[in-house]
Amino acid sequence: MDKKDVELAIERFRRGERPYTYRRPVWHLITDSGDYYPLKYIYAMARGLKNLNAHTGQAKKELPLLGYRIVERDGAQGGEVSYWWVNHKQTYQDEHAGGYIWSPKTKRGNVFNQAYLNLTLVKVGDLIVSFALGQVKALGIVSGPHREAAKPKTHEGAAKYWNEIGWMVPIEWIMLESPISPKLHIKDLADLLPNKYSPLQKNGNGHQGCYLASISSALGEKIISLLSAVDAQAFADRRLRAQPQIEQRPAEQRLPVESLRLVTAEHIWNAIRTILEGGKDETYKPSTDYDLLVGDGIRLPPKQVFGLAASEALGFIVKPGHFTAGVDTVCFKLLKDAGYQILPKDSEVEPVESPVNFEERVWAEGRPALVHHLRRERATGLAKAKKAQFFRKYGKLFCEECQMDPSEIYGDIGDACIEVHHHAVHVAEMSIEHKTTLDDLRCLCANCHRIEHRRLRTQAHEQTQ
Repeated sequence: MDKKDVELAIERFRRGERPYTYRRPVWHLITDSGDYYPLKYIYAMARGLKNLNAHTGQAKKELPLLGYRIVERDGAQGGEVSYWWVNHKQTYQDEHAGGYIWSPKTKRGNVFNQAYLNLTLVKVGDLIVSFALGQVKALGIVSGPHREAAKPKTHEGAAKYWNEIGWMVPIEWIMLESPISPKLHIKDLADLLPNKYSPLQKNGNGHQGCYLASISSALGEKIISLLSAVDAQAFADRRLRAQPQIEQRPAEQRLPVESLRLVTAEHIWNAIRTILEGGKDETYKPSTDYDLLVGDGIRLPPKQVFGLAASEALGFIVKPGHFTAGVDTVCFKLLKDAGYQILPKDSEVEPVESPVNFEERVWAEGRPALVHHLRRERATGLAKAKKAQFFRKYGKLFCEECQMDPSEIYGDIGDACIEVHHHAVHVAEMSIEHKTTLDDLRCLCANCHRIEHRRLRTQAHEQTQ
């Protein structure tokens, strides 16, 4: 047996060939690309054996000599696989599409909630049963550790009283072609439900107050046994490689530049807000050479900011080893393009004041602190973040007031005609402590922007008469 035999066996396995009865593996081999495959199964196929009665110890000796890494799966994942049940409510489509689950840290009023705390207890490789609208619509495999994260924008309408920072866990979802109705199988499931913090009621309806519940392996495997033949095969194949491919790659393997360029000014803005509000990723160390300046002398580690932004942009947790940071890197270029300064560590900050336009000078007359506030916001990428958000939603920039699309007139350079206007809270009404969000803003053409300021100024003047 040589490496060609093993590679051929892996290729046959990837094409769906299953010459033996599948048994859940403990030992795995890892390919150069970072993919996991069942050790004994691949060894038996490469050897041309008639059954799986291969000696695991022999496979563990021979395959490393051919350049493969061998790992014990459960040990690599931190112990026995646990089973969990998530009740999604109205967020299930966004969480399935985004590859995650998210919850606030506490209930309203900072009240403890075990279902929210459970997000911090899951571990890589755990299995998740996804329940929504009366059906188990997907099964999931935890693909990375939990982390603090800002509330996803798609969750804004779900519960406005949720805190902005919560827990997020990345999940690799396997969507079911034939969803399962627990209500139809409640006689088989009822006795397996936990006595406390049960995700289901005894009649098969979901406990909507319970977001993520710990369930027994017996209940988890019972749900799996109810899968259709097609779903069972898809889940079995995906379960063999429980982590997403990117999480299995060695830390030194870099993401392609094309992937990193998917990070926009909006993602960077969201990452900065997450860090400023207390969220962080412990895998990123403090910066040693450079700082990202975000206003009022606040310095943040550039690599951590970009890593959090990339995680949102790409849909999985981006680790420090997935990209490089420093002068002439894509990371630094995109941070600067988003409107931020990157300075050498401990260097003097040279303030760069963006101009305040005429109308805003009128509104801010006699309020120098407000002028400083406007300049600070412009210097920290607010307008670029809003334009990136708008482009993501509509695929182009146009005036929200008159609907003028400058690209139809001026081509690619037409975007320069679109400006950002403080809509929800006008500049004249801002307190110095006001924190602008992207939803406070509108994209207007230069003409409509000026008219809007003039209209508001006239209205304010009339109110004082």
